[in-house]
Amino acid sequence: MKKGKLFIGAVVVLAFCIMFWIIYKSNKTNIVKEIKIGVILPLSGSQSLFGQDSLAAMRIAETEINKNAISEKGRPIKLIVEDGKYSSKDTIMAYNKLKSEDVLALIVFGDVPAFTLAPYIENDKIPCIAHVASGQNVANLSSWMFRGWFSTEQIVKAMLGFMIDEQGSNYSILSINNNAGDEFVNYMLQEASNNGINCLAQDTFEMDSSDVRSQIKKVLKDNINFVAVLGFGPGYVTVMNQLSESGYKENILTDVCIAHRSYKNGIKDKLAKIYYTDCKVLESAEGCNDFLSQYHLKTGEEADLFAIFGYVNVKILSKAFNAAGAESENVKNWLSNMKDYESIIGSLSFDKDGNMEMPLELFKLNFK
Repeated sequence: MKKGKLFIGAVVVLAFCIMFWIIYKSNKTNIVKEIKIGVILPLSGSQSLFGQDSLAAMRIAETEINKNAISEKGRPIKLIVEDGKYSSKDTIMAYNKLKSEDVLALIVFGDVPAFTLAPYIENDKIPCIAHVASGQNVANLSSWMFRGWFSTEQIVKAMLGFMIDEQGSNYSILSINNNAGDEFVNYMLQEASNNGINCLAQDTFEMDSSDVRSQIKKVLKDNINFVAVLGFGPGYVTVMNQLSESGYKENILTDVCIAHRSYKNGIKDKLAKIYYTDCKVLESAEGCNDFLSQYHLKTGEEADLFAIFGYVNVKILSKAFNAAGAESENVKNWLSNMKDYESIIGSLSFDKDGNMEMPLELFKLNFK
């Protein structure tokens, strides 16, 4: 009898030990499955508003992914964020910190960090999405770099499509005086000429320009149908305001930066005919309305494209790790072959060079 009780007791103890071991192994497996994604954003300095908006959206994506990972047996993620201050020096410091955290992928904000980190991620074999990076060759910097934003070429093509639809034949250019501006001008001149649209004048402005009246006088020729503007910083708003001040009433074509509140709120003429490149948000898409409402609740603002792409780029990386596993080469290959990924801004793909293909249109700036 005693032996029987001892045997049953031993079985019970053994069962508890097995259960404990299963739970332990399960927890340990979950820890291993957590995917660390490094994020480098400008959280201080002149570009900080864009970085903060992007981060708010990325955190919403992180929470959503981890909530679904429990019920759908996906991989949870952990975003590890560093302030790159939109400078090369601080970007490298941020990257080294993230490497010490053993991140498996990166999201970096802007052309400067993308160009700075390209040789590092190529050497270290870390998949990287360049967020808010329009530079012409961003996706060609490294086989590990993917552009999670639209390119200069896409901006120009959207503008030219608008010009053709509006049957305009003459335009002028005002662009910021840097590499991004130069790329924009060169590509615009080439493509417009190919489509029989004539550039009558062009000039540049500085990021902090407070007076661009002389440049505006130069570009406002007779028979101008459009002024194409590319820029950022205080000088960008100066251009818009002084174009209106000059009496110009025709179309101004620009990119999505102007729709951000930091620029839009500075425009004085609420009747200005400003059109900007953007993607249409699909409210019918799965999770879209939840994201938009959560973002507004979190920030008190409407989600613009900086926030929306922050959300989408995190979701893309999560999908890549769930589909391809944690091996960096496999993740890179999955991204290289990504086709028709359904997002809240429509179907997205990466082309052979790592540029994101997307539906880009021009929208009239609404001041309501």
